[in-house]
Amino acid sequence: MKTITFEAWAYVKPTESYSMGQNNVFDGFEYSVYGFEPLNACGKATVTIELNDDFDPRIQAVEELKKERTKLRAEFQNRITAIEEQINRFTALEAV
Repeated sequence: MKTITFEAWAYVKPTESYSMGQNNVFDGFEYSVYGFEPLNACGKATVTIELNDDFDPRIQAVEELKKERTKLRAEFQNRITAIEEQINRFTALEAV
């Protein structure tokens, strides 16, 4: 088992009524934890995480990159199509 230890800071803000009962809401305030010190941090903690021996963060990173690649390809193809349509319009005007 591998362990990772890092410093974390808590930030607190009043919560909406629908958030009551969530595990990070206490007495009407929502607590969030960040790996950096946010403005108005209310406290600091040392966090230790135990990772399974078979945990490999690269697997999820590769999946996220593949999703981003698919999204960018679609955006790029849409832009190419729009440019081709403009070229066709200008070419049609030229032929008149």
